[in-house]
Amino acid sequence: MSEDKVDKSYGLDPADAEPPEPPSPPARPAPPESSKSPQPPAPSEPSEPSEPPEPPEPPQPSAVKALDVCPNCGSPMGGADAVVCLRCGFDLKSLKVIKVKTGETVEPEPEPEPDEPDEPAAPLCEPGRADPGLPIAMAVGGLGLLALGYLFGAAGLVEAVEDETAGFFATLGGRLGGLIKMLVRTGALSLAGLGGLSVLAHMLNTRIGNVKLAAVRMLGIFAVIGLLTFFNADSQTLEGAVELVCLALAFMGLATVLFRLTVRDAATLMGLIAFAVIGLLLLSALVMWAAPQPG
Repeated sequence: MSEDKVDKSYGLDPADAEPPEPPSPPARPAPPESSKSPQPPAPSEPSEPSEPPEPPEPPQPSAVKALDVCPNCGSPMGGADAVVCLRCGFDLKSLKVIKVKTGETVEPEPEPEPDEPDEPAAPLCEPGRADPGLPIAMAVGGLGLLALGYLFGAAGLVEAVEDETAGFFATLGGRLGGLIKMLVRTGALSLAGLGGLSVLAHMLNTRIGNVKLAAVRMLGIFAVIGLLTFFNADSQTLEGAVELVCLALAFMGLATVLFRLTVRDAATLMGLIAFAVIGLLLLSALVMWAAPQPG
């Protein structure tokens, strides 16, 4: 017996029937599970019991007592920690009013410039209008008058002769000896003055300048002040004191004019010359003592 085919077109045209859906691809097989089993987590170490918090330190007593108002002006303070009043500047620590500047920009003070080295002063001896004529005239005139005084036996220069009847030529040797001593003394004082002027120039941070002109000026000064030795008095003490004072004043005046020194510098120069003269006298005395005596 033949089986009848079942018509599943349900009266539709086979051409209008939807085609059958294609079969879905087979599913991929699941990967095999790992044979290793996951390790269990390591047990956590028991935490140590936390220490109890330290108690807060008690507040230290402040050296300055907190005030609500300023004890100086009565205005309220900025807070409990404020130690300076912003109104009057009263400091609670020093108990003094200090200057307070607010809202101002204070520029830093400029650094002081390094001190420049002092420039050396002008030389002590510079040629002037009357140089070298004036000092040469002073030297020649002073020495000439002194020479005449010694030759003619001036009372203040030459010691009195006991025999008043003695003639000019009888005492000429003593007068010439006095003249030579005067010339040597004037030259030695001029050299000592030139040395003192050199020391003074070093003290004043300067230099002498024209050394030849300075020597001529110094010679003229001592030639002129030597004329004061013509002064004669009955008392040797009075005569020596008056001459010493007049010599010192005359030297300081001429040194101030010729070398343009101040009175203080002129006095310093005179002191230096005095020390040099004392040294020369001691040296000459030592030479005379060491020299062999005749006979």
